[in-house]
Amino acid sequence: MGKVDDMLEEACAVQQLPEHPLRQAILAEVHARPFVPMHGEWQILQYAFMVDQDKKQAEQQALLRFTSEEINSASRASEHYLHQTFEDYSLRWEQHSEFSTYAVEQPLASSFRAQDLTLFAKGLLDPPGELIAAVQLTIKVTAQPETGDLSEKFDLASLSVSQIIEGRATLVTDFKAGDDGIVSFLLLDHGLSPLELGATVRRVLELETYRTLSLLGLYEARKQQTVVSRIEQELMGITAQLRNSGDAAAHSLSHNEELLADLSSLAADLEASAMESLFRFGATWAYSDIVRRRLDTLGESKVSGYDMIGRFLNRRLAPAMQTCRAIEESGRPIFRES
Repeated sequence: MGKVDDMLEEACAVQQLPEHPLRQAILAEVHARPFVPMHGEWQILQYAFMVDQDKKQAEQQALLRFTSEEINSASRASEHYLHQTFEDYSLRWEQHSEFSTYAVEQPLASSFRAQDLTLFAKGLLDPPGELIAAVQLTIKVTAQPETGDLSEKFDLASLSVSQIIEGRATLVTDFKAGDDGIVSFLLLDHGLSPLELGATVRRVLELETYRTLSLLGLYEARKQQTVVSRIEQELMGITAQLRNSGDAAAHSLSHNEELLADLSSLAADLEASAMESLFRFGATWAYSDIVRRRLDTLGESKVSGYDMIGRFLNRRLAPAMQTCRAIEESGRPIFRES
């Protein structure tokens, strides 16, 4: 018993040690967004909104008002996460660095979107920012991985089907937004445990959300490409004039000084452009990496006659990411080479 007593004394001593102010937050971070076990057939509608930093506190306060009571610790794993169960639906909210997600979860047999309309359309819960992604995930239980006729619900031109989780589920989507602006997924459950189903639901919702967010970088790249092209053209003109200007006449020296001033101005423009896109490109690499890791975790295998989801995404995302990388790097050598 002496050794046990010594261990207990050491544990008590740890509690008395001076603690880093962030230690408890770091310990809680691994539990900040837990998987929620699920069973049966569900329909889930998730919205992702871009939220400015100065509006995050107001967003949290709005959630507290919506629940009409203090959120208990079982519902709220951190100040950035909430999973609250109401009478006939559940609300899952997550706050991230630049966006927040709101997922309304209802049993498949219920009248879906009634609560969604109540949350947002009737003003009980205001959208905290601009909508960036919307995904509907329908979960059905089937004994066999039969996809049936999917042409009524999905566009066959972009239809993608994959068996996932070692063949114990099938995931279907066409990545196209319907008339309501929502991208639909169908998850066929062939025998997942409640925890596996909950984890799969989270990963599928994240797959679509981060796919959309990653493509924000493509439009930043296109904007920056215009700036970089202009700077390159002006730089070529300035360097040509510097090479061709005479060095004997007095006015040539003055002219060269003007050209050097123009060159410094172009360098400043390029630096400002690079700084403007720094966060967006960094976020793009992070988001695209999350998409890749979610696909790896789902463990896809091919369904005969259909394109795989990961293969379809790679054909669309890879060129976009290459464009972002090229634009990010294009400004770096311009002035070193001149």
